[in-house]
Amino acid sequence: MMQKYDYRQAVKEAILTFLGDNVDYYLSPADYETAADFKKAVFLEIMFSDIFTGYTAEEAAENLGGNFDLLAQAIKFAPPEDVAEAIILNDSTYFDTLIRKHLVSPVLDEIFQESITEQDFIAMKAERE
Repeated sequence: MMQKYDYRQAVKEAILTFLGDNVDYYLSPADYETAADFKKAVFLEIMFSDIFTGYTAEEAAENLGGNFDLLAQAIKFAPPEDVAEAIILNDSTYFDTLIRKHLVSPVLDEIFQESITEQDFIAMKAERE
């Protein structure tokens, strides 16, 4: 049996890479009053970025295997017309990306709880002022 693809870990790694590449380049904690404001800005940048593209249809289809519970959760929040079109086109990359984007918020929450606490945020702001 094939090992189940760990979307949560893959999303976490992608977000950490995104943060490493972009914080202080064009996303600076100094521009936000609170860590929550900064996290919201990071979330929006990720959602409108292309960090979850680049997977072939075959890779996406393989990733989906065994993750239909996650797919069902993600579909609940997707525009029905997009889901219908993806089904008609048999677009596994759409569903793969849909799962990844569905996990951004909880994974980002986890990252901020682990790595960027309110105290860390205040310290980062103080360093830049």
